[in-house]
Amino acid sequence: MPMKRRTLISSFPIITSLAVAGRSFAKTGPAVSVDPDTSLAGVCSGDPSAESVVLWADIPPHLRGSTLELWLGSSPDTLSLSEFFDGPSCVNGAGAIKVVCGNLNPGSTLCFQFQVANEWQSPLGVARTLPHEADPRPIGLAYISCMDFTSGYYNVLQSLARDSHVEFCVHLGDAIYERGSTSLLSVRHDTVGGGEALSLNDYREKHRLYLGDTNYQEARRRKTWIYLPDDHEVVDNYHRETNHHRRQAAMQAYHEFMPTRVGALASGGSRLGEKPPSAWLEPHHRSFVFGSHSVLHTLDSRQFRNPHPCSRSLIAPLCDEALAPGHTMLGGEQKSWLEEQMQGLSSGRNCLVASPVVMMPLRVLHLPREVFDPFVGELPGPFQASGKGTELSFTLDAWDGFPTEREWLMALMQEQGKSLVISGDSHNQYVGRCERRGQHAAWEVSVGSVSSKGVGDYLRGQSHTLVEQLFRTQNRHLTHTDLKHHMYVRLRLHVEGIDMETRSVSAVRHHHFRTKTTHSERLQL
Repeated sequence: MPMKRRTLISSFPIITSLAVAGRSFAKTGPAVSVDPDTSLAGVCSGDPSAESVVLWADIPPHLRGSTLELWLGSSPDTLSLSEFFDGPSCVNGAGAIKVVCGNLNPGSTLCFQFQVANEWQSPLGVARTLPHEADPRPIGLAYISCMDFTSGYYNVLQSLARDSHVEFCVHLGDAIYERGSTSLLSVRHDTVGGGEALSLNDYREKHRLYLGDTNYQEARRRKTWIYLPDDHEVVDNYHRETNHHRRQAAMQAYHEFMPTRVGALASGGSRLGEKPPSAWLEPHHRSFVFGSHSVLHTLDSRQFRNPHPCSRSLIAPLCDEALAPGHTMLGGEQKSWLEEQMQGLSSGRNCLVASPVVMMPLRVLHLPREVFDPFVGELPGPFQASGKGTELSFTLDAWDGFPTEREWLMALMQEQGKSLVISGDSHNQYVGRCERRGQHAAWEVSVGSVSSKGVGDYLRGQSHTLVEQLFRTQNRHLTHTDLKHHMYVRLRLHVEGIDMETRSVSAVRHHHFRTKTTHSERLQL
């Protein structure tokens, strides 16, 4: 039987040796990537509540049939045996164990480790529970998006792992890319599934490839995570009409490797058994209450959506299809859930909405190609689209392709007040105002990518500055853009509002880099 933990776990600073991240450049050493064929994927914690958290660990192949031990403590020196798990029934198809650890104190920090007696110990993980809903203490929250393995090293995650201001992290999606690359321009190669994942085993191998990176492992080990998938966890621009079997395979692999509650064991080691395929397609929307001052609502922007409209072009003028009744990204059930949550739990708190895709309108002019030729090398596919109008949307796979439903959501946030949208997917950073009928509804701070190529990666010299100026000219609601850097965003949530900082790295194509704050402000919600 699992031991009672309320008297065991108390809040304290686990990682006192981490350097406090400052505003100036701080030098960091080289990172070493681990061969995923010969290494394990480490440990992770996630999906916290005030009294429980999910603990995850990768188990060595030759020990997956052994009895597993979970050790817990308030510090590395106080670990004690908490419970046993029968390996054959508790290790999932990907070779990992995932347990909901309950009966914890709100706002607590604990160390955890999985062991096989006298044979193996997992890395020491750090997990946190959410504070009590009346707790006013500030919370450090970071978020990331888009980490193409082939485009660069995870220097952003090395910096994030060392950031002592951050307790919880949100991953807004594209934690893997279903397509790999072996081109000369690739920083690292991905040949899993012949380059593209199609089967359950392919998707499992993709996750294991990405999790072989030690920077990623350290960020997962040290922080407590809230994961949301976007499209590339399945296939580019996927939606509810995407091949059903492929979606099931992709989502099963996703939940097997991520510290979500889907497919997790209850405390005491309930048998996993065989889950029906449909069980892996559970919705990803849920809420997290950060004390007395903030609540986070996460959105599932893929499973219920219609295909993005208007000839499926990513850059295009708006068409009637996008305005059609019933054209939805969220689906009716999720809309009802969100409305109930925003009118209930989040009352009086900072209201954060996590959207895997950008919510603000982003417009681009149909400019002649010769304007860009002096600055641009080979343009990626989406930027080669053309249209007859002078105003095009970028991109209709985001909320620009669902304007009616966005208007509904803007009204909801406008009524709620104190609202902030955190978003990803675009590979670049946009900060600005979400407006409804000319009135402020919410702030939005999108995050650039961890490593995936953004606009700045295709521009020469300092031409990104000109493009940023042109872009802001067409989008007056934007207050800041960053087309150059790879980054994470950290937030300080507190009773007086939200402070944000963009933490950017100087390089992703090699291991030597520096980290600095490239933008910061107190958001006036």
